Amino acid sequence: MILEAIKEAIETGLGLDAAIYPQAAKTGTAHIELLYKGIAAAGEAKGNPAPNASETISFAAFFRTDGTGTKWLAETIKHERMLTFLETEYLPVFITVPGGKAELRLYWSRQDKGAFEYPSIDDGGMPVSYAAKFELNMTYPAHLLDGEE
Repeated sequence: MILEAIKEAIETGLGLDAAIYPQAAKTGTAHIELLYKGIAAAGEAKGNPAPNASETISFAAFFRTDGTGTKWLAETIKHERMLTFLETEYLPVFITVPGGKAELRLYWSRQDKGAFEYPSIDDGGMPVSYAAKFELNMTYPAHLLDGEE
């Protein structure tokens, strides 16, 4: 439930494909690759296995896009602008709970400035890739993850 909700929030909120690895991704389009980093007890839940305990899930996230030309670069800049906005805000993640939906907050923190990656001449030298690394964190009631399949 939580993992699919995170993917859905990225796909609908940012208009980018999202893949939680290990999983294949559409590498020809702008996308976010999510690598699970771990969970930690949060707030009063530290050392408290109570049913209402909270935990924080963390991911390394890589924004990647491949292409050439000014149209591709303009699209990359637009996506980067949305990701930069999330550094001071959050991406809402909606989860179905008994009685409706709950909003959780996915916080983004940039880990590097982003860089262009150039393929070797042996590989044709194109397309160029752009990659930027973020860390994502979201705190949620621990029992919500128990329903994951």
